[in-house]
Amino acid sequence: MKKTGFMMKIVAIAAAAAIMIGMLSGCGSSGKNNGRNSDGKIVVEVGNWPHETDEATLNLWTQYEQDFESAHPDIDIVPNTYVYDVKTFATKSAAGQLPDIYRVPFSEAQSIIRRGCAADITDKMKEAGLLDSLNKDLIDMTSDENGRIYSLPQTAYAQGVMINKDLFKQAGLVNDDGTVKVPKTFEELAEYAAQIKEKTGVAGFAMPTTNNVGGWILLNVAWNYGVEFEKMNDDGKWTATFDTPEFHDTLQWLYDLRWNKGALADNTVIDGSAYTETFGTGQAAMILRATTDCNTMVTRYGMNKDVIAMGEMPEGPKAHYSQLGGQLYALKSTLTDEQIDAAFEWLKFMNVTPELDEQKETELRKLDFDQGRIVWPYDLFSIWDDDARTENVKKVREPFVNIDMKDYQNYADAEGITLRAEPEVCAQELYSVLDGVIQEVLTNKDVDIPAISKKAQDDFQVNHLDKMD
Repeated sequence: MKKTGFMMKIVAIAAAAAIMIGMLSGCGSSGKNNGRNSDGKIVVEVGNWPHETDEATLNLWTQYEQDFESAHPDIDIVPNTYVYDVKTFATKSAAGQLPDIYRVPFSEAQSIIRRGCAADITDKMKEAGLLDSLNKDLIDMTSDENGRIYSLPQTAYAQGVMINKDLFKQAGLVNDDGTVKVPKTFEELAEYAAQIKEKTGVAGFAMPTTNNVGGWILLNVAWNYGVEFEKMNDDGKWTATFDTPEFHDTLQWLYDLRWNKGALADNTVIDGSAYTETFGTGQAAMILRATTDCNTMVTRYGMNKDVIAMGEMPEGPKAHYSQLGGQLYALKSTLTDEQIDAAFEWLKFMNVTPELDEQKETELRKLDFDQGRIVWPYDLFSIWDDDARTENVKKVREPFVNIDMKDYQNYADAEGITLRAEPEVCAQELYSVLDGVIQEVLTNKDVDIPAISKKAQDDFQVNHLDKMD
């Protein structure tokens, strides 16, 4: 990833966890006769297909389907609109109802291995030459303890601070060159948030509190204060480790934002949708998020794209980490070798691999431009160490770039940040426990931080880590 300043040492990768957690049941049969339909064609069911509500994108993908099948008359592409949902994925995977090609977040990289839901694509990756240009740390993340690979990264991102430029300017937080002042530390973020609230009356910062989103976001802050949430013991069991002075300091930072600076949004029941809506509708000047969410603000909430800026994750007293996220493509574990070959042909056709079909890239970016979405001059966080692809992307996108990169340069440069993957085990359960802690801090001015910290750690240990298979 030569085009950004992120340190590409990705810590807390979860491959070892695959050894310690028993294999779950597989994903069921494919429901096809040796992977072929009644006409003898190789069938590949493609998930994340555009829904009919997005007519322009659906029409483009339908044309791609026809073009692909014309070039590959022995392959039948079957559209499937299923999109990963944490509430349905486990059930669908156990019932064998996942599409042949499906997409999951990075947090599921090891889960799909443990569930037996993903095909081993190691040999195909080698055959296609993908291991030469794909970032090596991302390969580790998608591999089991034996180095076998089970998914292909599609996109990656690092969390940062999303900024409402108008509110920053109203609060006087502007550099001499006209760019907004990106907070360098979490203490500075708190100061800026208080200044914005004082000058504009709008919350300087928003913090989610429910549906596991609060814990997911708090993770970034806590890491930078020096918190480690769990560790694996020599016997393979896991211990919760976050009831520490560093975690108390993290919660005190949040407490101060709420009770001493009065800089947070008034709503204390904020799930993922409300979190993005709070920023997208101008009710908060900053949130912790990634550039992948910028277009959500534009398309879902009508936010002016020129009002958005992104900065790197602020630094904490003990570290400078940012949470790694992204999307992976996995192939259903029951696919035949023919289907795996066909699936890779489709992924290559759709520009998922390093080879870039310039016409297709042009069509997709023109669609983004025509629909008002942000088009960056290059991938701010590329999964490929491939200079030729990067230069081709820049060339193709140049006519459609519709933002000022000065508003994103701090994020793209990301000096000195080390990326971290999510916790290795029980991540969602941890986030749920942390949600409760956040709610207590934001609703109880007399909260006893050490007491709720200990209670949360005990809860996570007894009700989740101790109950692991």
